[in-house]
Parts: sequence; structure tokens; C-alpha cells
Amino acid sequence: MSPAGNKEALYAAVESGADAVYLGLNMFNARRPARNFKFDELEETVAYAHSKGVRVYIALNIDLKSTELADAAKILIFIKKCRADAVIVKDLALIYLIGKYFEPLEFHLSTQFGIANSAAMSAAEALDASRAVLARELDNGEISALVRPYFPKAEIFVQGSMCFSFSGKCLMSSWFGGKSANRGTCQAPCRFRFGRDGSDDLQPYFSMKDLNLSARLKELEKTGVAALKIEGRLKSAEWVGGITRFYRSLLNGTEHDGADPSQFSGREQGEGFYGSCDNLITSRNSGTVQTAVRSTSEDRKERMNWYDLKIVCAERVNISISTVYGDARLEVRLKKLVDERRGVFLSELEERLRDVSFGNLFLGRFEIDTDILISKSQLNNIISDLGSLIAPMSRKEIKFLKSVKLPHKLDHELRNPEQDPKNTLDVCFENANLLRISSGDIEQIIDDVKDAGIKKVIVTEPLLDRAEIYKRLASKVRVELSLFPIMFENELQDMKDLIKLLEHTNNISYEVNDLGHLELLKGTSKKIDCGHGLSPYNFLAVKKLKELGLASAHIPFEADMETIEGIKLSPLPLRMTVYSRMPLFYSRAESDNFKEGDSFTDRQGFKFFVRKYKSISIFTSAEHFTIEGTDLKGIRAHEIIIDLTGEEGILKKFRELKKDPSAFPGRTFNLNRKLF
Repeated sequence: MSPAGNKEALYAAVESGADAVYLGLNMFNARRPARNFKFDELEETVAYAHSKGVRVYIALNIDLKSTELADAAKILIFIKKCRADAVIVKDLALIYLIGKYFEPLEFHLSTQFGIANSAAMSAAEALDASRAVLARELDNGEISALVRPYFPKAEIFVQGSMCFSFSGKCLMSSWFGGKSANRGTCQAPCRFRFGRDGSDDLQPYFSMKDLNLSARLKELEKTGVAALKIEGRLKSAEWVGGITRFYRSLLNGTEHDGADPSQFSGREQGEGFYGSCDNLITSRNSGTVQTAVRSTSEDRKERMNWYDLKIVCAERVNISISTVYGDARLEVRLKKLVDERRGVFLSELEERLRDVSFGNLFLGRFEIDTDILISKSQLNNIISDLGSLIAPMSRKEIKFLKSVKLPHKLDHELRNPEQDPKNTLDVCFENANLLRISSGDIEQIIDDVKDAGIKKVIVTEPLLDRAEIYKRLASKVRVELSLFPIMFENELQDMKDLIKLLEHTNNISYEVNDLGHLELLKGTSKKIDCGHGLSPYNFLAVKKLKELGLASAHIPFEADMETIEGIKLSPLPLRMTVYSRMPLFYSRAESDNFKEGDSFTDRQGFKFFVRKYKSISIFTSAEHFTIEGTDLKGIRAHEIIIDLTGEEGILKKFRELKKDPSAFPGRTFNLNRKLF
């Protein structure tokens, strides 16, 4: 299966032997920087691919805000009309919509779901997914365990860039600047350089080698996987054609040009987690490769409308945006300037934007009064912010969506969200009633928790050999075991045994953070709540959680006010964490640099440290997230959580936070800015 970030790349993939292509529209896909496809291109594109016997899958693989649901539903109508073969989804709301209004439209579960064990595949089957794109962290045996006749078909990545974090579980880009990997705007901070344990020697500790499993195709064929996927929707048509021919010739057993696969990557390549969990990081390139989509100015003029930028640099950078559809302004506060060796000139923005479309708009005139040095990350943020302002001004796409009419019942459902009557608590520290700790923290609180005024203790990172202490804690306070968001096949039995062992213990319930947890808990009499790993970003996703038997919904850690406003009218009791050290990302990668307690700091001062759970490194923010300093007036929930995982003096700090949260400063994450 080949990537198609634009029409030229699709043609190259089809002509070079792809069995299927996957692509995104100009909205709601995880590769927003790609040129992507306009609505008026899709029907013709699908017809062309089908005429060549090639299937077309449309990526709608991000989490949606409630304000985006109507447009997403209209896009589903259009995709079905164009006869695309399937939709690749991340949001449970789309699964809800497809099941209720758009059958028999097929859908595939995105790799963002992190399918890593047979329980998760059983859950995918229960959702009626026809295919699941497996997590990229699996070895041969783990992949084989997920290929069974009664499971959805399994699809795996064999080539392309690798995320350091488990997909769908990374908050790093969002924490740094509000650009969410879960919403297609990741700034790839794992490629940045960091200082370790206070060192000024900055290194790319998290920059993964590109994946290349071309030497493993015969082994993969024996596993029974249904599709081999190439990552690369940001690549040129030449690249897509070349890599497709390369893999087609390998699969056909024929000779191919350019047998050295390094020609397809500017980075060092490896076999990823399929080979092992170590030696995955690179600090060097293996060569140069042309990956940018280039076009002449005449091509751009013919295809697209223009936007113009005028930039004035003073204490802040002021960018004036002019289009035929209207004007806008972007003001950027300058961060600490860097020297030329580490920074880039702002004028590089022109080259970076030259062949990038926002909606159906390309860069026209570019003016800058004074060139200045800025950090590379800030340049990336400016590009992302410009896209968020300019793309909605592309009236052609918006006009098209307005022309699509929703069925009356669907339109009524979107306009009339339900509200659970249990959401009565104002979200504030004073009303916090749940405490989150780790399994290793129990001894610290067990003797005094009964008189601490805590409704329930959520215990993360449970272990089978700790079953007795969970029972002891449950004799003093209600206990909710939070299942870890990442489980591999060899870890399932221990968790099943723990659940069975605690089935008749009073005051025990569970929190789920992954689809597979629902299968593990099937048949239990215990209450099942929603953890941050399954957080819904809209009220229809909450509806789907309710259908699946969950008793609550957790407001996303990275939510902005628009997201919260969109789910406050939801059919389940809501939970919100008001204080926590954020789990920014999780990784299976092994290195001497990732020991318990190791810390990392970037050039802007963002710091995080390592916690370990089994084979997983949890990279956790040094600063706390807090709601202190935000206006949450009118936001109500049923349960309010203070997370003190791994801290000292837990019960004392819990009481002090409720009394005076201003004494514990932190970051408000996205509550005082927009989540892109």
C-alpha cells in the first residue's frame, strides 16, 4: 500500500504497481502539511485508481472536536458517494457515525489506536472494523499472534519515518506548543536535540532510524498480514514511484533498479522494533533524498489561488495575511534568539512555504522588513499557525461542504447533544474528590487514607504480584485499578489473572486506557471508567464509549476550552484531571540513556524525566499541569482528579492543593491557548 500526498504521487504509485493507495483530504487527516486532495479531485481520482484495479483508502485519522463533527459527517457522505474502498479512522465518533448512518462503508483502525495484542484485535472485531493498522512496536511473534481468521485483517508498516513514541499516546508536541499529534499538527519534537541530566551537550536522543523491512518480506508473508504499508504522504511523486517499484519488484521476485534501499531515505535505516528494541536511534543521515513536492510557479497559478504575507519584525513578529477571501493577522512573541549555527533566518519561511498549500491557497508575494534569527522549532510553529489561519479562508472547500446536506436524523443528533445529570461539580481544586497514584505509592498512603476525605484512589501501573496490597487498600477506600495503556501479547495473561483474583473483592473497579482493556474486562461485574488513554474529544465519541459499557468519560489532558465546551454536554459523567505531571510520551526503545530518573531538557527549557513500567519508558513532564490560572466557569464534572503519582507526602499535598492551589504553580497546557 503506497502513500499519496497529492495527485501526482497517486498516479506514480498506481503506475508503479501499488495494490492500494491511502490519501487525505484537506481536512481531518494526520498529515496536514501534505498537499492532500481537494474535494473536487476525489471522485475522479478514485475512479482512475479503480480503473487500474487499485483500492483507495481515505485517512480521517485524527481526533475531532465537537465543532468539527458536522463537516466530518458531510465528508463521510462524500466519500461514500465517491466509492472509496474504506476510511482510516482514529476517532470513536466516526465509528459511531459509520455504524449508525453510513453502513456498509468500511473502516480501518488507524495505527493511532496502538493495536498491540489480541485483546485489542478482539475489540476491533467487536467494533466491526475490517482492518487494523498494527502498532509499529511489534516483533514477528507479536504480529503473528494478531493474525487470526476471525480478527480484522492486519496491516503493518514496512517503510518510512518512525515515531519515538507509541502512536496515539504522544502529548509532546502539544505540551511544547499546542500542536497535537492526535490532530495532525505534530511538530516532531522527537527530532530535536536535548541535554541529558543537565548537560549542555545537546543530542538527538529520540530521533529514530527510518523503518526498512524490505529484507523481511518472506517472513512477513508467513505471518499472514494482509497489507504492507509505506509511510510517506509528505514525499514527492518521484519518491513514491521509486519506493513502490522497489517493493513491487521484491514481492514479485523480479529484478529492480537501485537495490540499495538507502536511496529512499535521508536518514539511517533499520528494522525498527521488528528486529530489536535497541540500536534504534540515529544522529546521522545515510545520504540525501529529494522529498519535497516541487512545482513551477505556473503550475501553482493554474491550480490554486494565492495568499500574500507581509512581515514586520519588532519586539514581536507581526505577519499580515492577504487573500482574495479576506485578511488576517498573526502576532508571534519572539523567544530567545539563537546563534546562526543553531538557528534559521525568518526569511527561510518563504522557501518553506513555496510549495505548501493551506486549503487551496499557495504563497504569492512575500515581504519582510528585517531578517532575524529564530529557532527552528519557532519557524515550524509559525508555519503551523499560518496554516490554521489560512486554510479556513479557502472558501471553495467550505462552500462545497455547505452544499452537502445531512440526513435529518443525523443533523438533529448533532444539534441536540445529551447531558448527564451527574455532572454537577464545578471544576476546581476545592471539589477534587479522586486521587491518582502509582502502584508503588500505596504504602505511603495506606495507613491514613481512610480519613483523608478521598472518594476513590486510582492506582496506575498494576502488577499481579501486588494483588494483596490492592485488597488491603480496598478495605479502607474505594480503589480503581488503571490498566496501563500499552500491553503486549505476553502480558495479557498476568492481567487476566489479576482481574480474576480481584473479582470478588469489594470496593475494586477499573479504568481503561485502550480498546483491548474492554476485552480483558468482558464478563467482570466491576464498574469500568474511562482513563485519559481513551479520552474522547467530542460528544459523539462519548456516546460510543457509553455504548461500549463505560461509566464515565475523561476530558483529554491536552484539551483547550473549545474542546471542553464541546463535550460538557455529554451522555456520561465526566472526569477531569486538574493537577498532574503529564505522561508526554511512551516508548519501547531501549537505551542506556533511558534509565529511571534520567532527565532531558530542550533549548527552550522544557524538561521531562524517565519513569519505567515493565519494558516501557514513560517520559513525564518535570513541570506540573494545573488548572490554576484558568477560567473554567460553567464547566462541571462528576469526578475531579489530582494526580500525585510518584511524589512524596502525597496525602499532605492533596490537602494543600485543595486548600491553596496557587502555592503549587505549573503550566496550564492548552487551557489558555488553542489546540491545533
